[in-house]
Amino acid sequence: MNNSIDLTTVQADALFEQGENLFQKDSSSDYYVFFEKASEIYWKVENWEKYLWCQCKMTDWLNVKNHVQKAKKITEEGLELCNQKITVPHELKAEFHYRLFKCNFLQRHYEQAHLHAAQMLEIAQALNHNRLTAKAYLSMANVNMHTEKYAHSLSLLFKALPYTKESADKSEKIDLWKSIGHAYFHLKQYQLSKIYFLRTVYLFKQHFGSDSLFLANPMIMLGKIDMRVGDYTEALKHYEKALKIKEKHAIEDVELSYLFSLLGEIYFLLEKWENADNYFEKAIRTQKNINEKDFRWFAAAYYQWANLHLQQNRLKQGRQFLEKAKAVLLPTNAAFLMAHTYLLEVDFACAAHEFNYALKVVTQANKYVEDVGVNKKADSHLLKFSLYEKQLNVYWNLYQNSSSKTFLEKGHQLLPKIQQHIESVRLSFFNEADKLTFNQAATNIYHLSINLLYVLYSLQPSKKLLEEIFSVSEKNKVHSLLASIQSFEALQLSKIPKQHIEKLQMLPSQINNCQVFLTQQGKRLLPEEKFDEKSKELARLQIQYHQLILQIEQENPAYFALKHQMPSIHLSDFQVQLAHHQIAISYVLEAEFLYLLYIDNQNIHLKRISLPPHFPQLLDTFIDEAILGMNRKAYVKQAHQLYQLLIAPIEGKLNQNKIQSLLILPDSHLLELPFGLLLTEASSFKTAYSSLPYLLKKYNITYHYSATLRQYQQQRNQGSKNLTPQFLGFAPVYDNQHFPSEVSEALPALATRDISIRGSHYKALLYSEKEVKDIEDTFREKGYNSQVFLRSKANLTRFKEKAQRFTPKYLHIAAHGVSNRRKNVLGILFSPEKEALSASTFNVIPSKKTPLQARQQTASSSQSAILYAHELYQLKLKSDLVFLSCCESGVGRIAEGEGILSLNRGLLYAGVPNIVFTLFKIYDQTTAILAHHFYDYLLNQEDNYAQALRYAKLQLLKEDLPPRYWGGFLLLGD
Repeated sequence: MNNSIDLTTVQADALFEQGENLFQKDSSSDYYVFFEKASEIYWKVENWEKYLWCQCKMTDWLNVKNHVQKAKKITEEGLELCNQKITVPHELKAEFHYRLFKCNFLQRHYEQAHLHAAQMLEIAQALNHNRLTAKAYLSMANVNMHTEKYAHSLSLLFKALPYTKESADKSEKIDLWKSIGHAYFHLKQYQLSKIYFLRTVYLFKQHFGSDSLFLANPMIMLGKIDMRVGDYTEALKHYEKALKIKEKHAIEDVELSYLFSLLGEIYFLLEKWENADNYFEKAIRTQKNINEKDFRWFAAAYYQWANLHLQQNRLKQGRQFLEKAKAVLLPTNAAFLMAHTYLLEVDFACAAHEFNYALKVVTQANKYVEDVGVNKKADSHLLKFSLYEKQLNVYWNLYQNSSSKTFLEKGHQLLPKIQQHIESVRLSFFNEADKLTFNQAATNIYHLSINLLYVLYSLQPSKKLLEEIFSVSEKNKVHSLLASIQSFEALQLSKIPKQHIEKLQMLPSQINNCQVFLTQQGKRLLPEEKFDEKSKELARLQIQYHQLILQIEQENPAYFALKHQMPSIHLSDFQVQLAHHQIAISYVLEAEFLYLLYIDNQNIHLKRISLPPHFPQLLDTFIDEAILGMNRKAYVKQAHQLYQLLIAPIEGKLNQNKIQSLLILPDSHLLELPFGLLLTEASSFKTAYSSLPYLLKKYNITYHYSATLRQYQQQRNQGSKNLTPQFLGFAPVYDNQHFPSEVSEALPALATRDISIRGSHYKALLYSEKEVKDIEDTFREKGYNSQVFLRSKANLTRFKEKAQRFTPKYLHIAAHGVSNRRKNVLGILFSPEKEALSASTFNVIPSKKTPLQARQQTASSSQSAILYAHELYQLKLKSDLVFLSCCESGVGRIAEGEGILSLNRGLLYAGVPNIVFTLFKIYDQTTAILAHHFYDYLLNQEDNYAQALRYAKLQLLKEDLPPRYWGGFLLLGD
């Protein structure tokens, strides 16, 4: 720059204005020069404020151009000068701290970045400057996000919310909502994350148009959310929208390469190989155009592309890509896959070389983690677990390659360490969603462990190995539910202040209420202020809950010890609990094999069955077509086919020991199978339903989620069996003005006890009234107390009060079930609290066409009529049996390693040891008959729940009714 040119301050202002105009237009090519020239003049005339503003703008340009170190130096010099020339809190000081935050953040110096953001916040608050305050909170939240402190990041983001209300710059609110969406995504709360990204898209379109380039990023995130929840078709739509935006703006950047890779992955999952191949190739080509030398950015794309080639049996091409991925970021995974390519070619020497390479990488990583130490953070435990998992995989593959028992034994030695680290990871999680997500990884390693143990057992049978297999299978069943129940019990046994216990039990319900409120209504119903207010409340409650747990555990070591004692039941202890003529069948269902553990009070036997292809689909077809579709030909074929797989392998043991009762401990998709409907012999489809050889004709059948949980429930509820037979029944009936009926009284037999989530009319359940009244009469005839509530008296408030205070041995609910598996919305519809409400009151998720006011009334009113699954966790029930005479009361989302997330889980937590529930939609008339037979048998013949339910089903079977009418009732318990 020629300093001899005589430029005035006016000229400097003009240069500054020109630079500012280019800056606002995001035209980054020239604005640096204008600010540089202006800064020289301001320095000369000692206009320090304008000079320092120029420095800020120049720093922004340098950061954009990735000259971070130079930007940092200029900013540090500028802040020093600013402190010299401006001695009071000033906006410029905050801006310099923000620039230094950005420089340190880009260099991943997160501690320094956080320090500058905190200093920025202090200045902004002193100035009462809303925009800078919001920016400071957002900056601190980003640091926490990148250091994996997602819950704390969320609290900072919600602190920023009030300061963006008055801002004219809508991009700040967009950035904030987007960041909240990212935080929820990392916390695995995908429904809430999706709502924030949808609102981000809406705001983008409103203020910047539907073609805005900035729409691409939230569209990509919406696609990633859909991928995480398994909705690949919806994910594809979002990715394609993002690609359309990118192509319209002709942008070729890292994000475009990443988007191509995501599209390749989604087509790969959809098994559309040609499309996947095309997009992986585009991802690599685009990345090479940006930075051909830096393979780190697209090693994952190479890995995915290689996997695609292997699917198509193009082994040579696959190995070429694996070599590139192996060289950079994914050495162990690539080595695994490489080894398998050689196995496919029966080249065992090369396969062994690759597996040994993978083992070397894992061992080195393990040593590194041991050297640096492992703290209590979840990510450290996860890393350790992941390394052990890879090491076990290597030993397993080396065994399969060489058939050397040595590798099996080395893998066997690893199992205790792996189980220890699984528990360490689980202890590090507070969030229930994190636990459930991690259970998928734990399930995979437990399945591999059982495979390894089975092979060892087949080579050298021993009872010790059988006990290990039983123990591993137990550790992988309903762990989170067991932990929750044990935590509750630990609270009762520890000397913890009453107010802490009450708060700890209340907060999860409040958190759930906020989540339900936001996910069901937040997207369309709430104005921005109300939405932000509810979101902030949710974040506050979550943090409060985590802090309270930490406080209680730190102040009460005894509570911590009791809470985290989670041994699975020992095999011998379980055997003692089994009756002489009873056996338990514990199933482990993995990808290729089904393991059956036959357990009686003295022996245990193990069988492994190879599964037919698409076994889960076979189960779905049996339920949907054969049973519910009443396709008799399909039924007799599939019911016997499933019997051959699930029961026949141990049939000889059943006959030999004269077994009368079966305790089924199912796994994964078997949780939705009514075993009593299986056919013990091949039959003709012309055979009457009543004459078919059902398994239930031979045995009493009960179910439980795990042997450990069953023992726990027995210990918790030792006195409930001895309660006086008292009956408490609820039946809303739904035939009055509060519930407009879809079914006329002339056709009551057509009514089923289910409702549509979006329905506004409900079928009158006229027989539900007769059901509870007949049962009441049976009890009174025997001289036992009973109490029944019908119609408006069968409301939720009365249910909660009576069910907890009346302490009936038998609690019976004849009502509509609320079931939406996809959204995991489960509940029971009671009567409304008020005497007169419109039909729209009971819409759980209202129609888009409903007026806003009506929808808001709907949302609040429905809460008082529906007992949601999460509310059951807040109840204390002492009944020995709950009979859920509702449609699909036992269904829900299947979570690997955790069972089925249904109403049953809440009832077990609430203290109920025995539950009669349903897997199908049930008919009002036939259900009333079945329930009457059930209680009649209990009171007149034998107090045995399994025998009573079997008797009730056989009475309906005498009428030659198809299994659809009676087969969906199951007993969980004893």
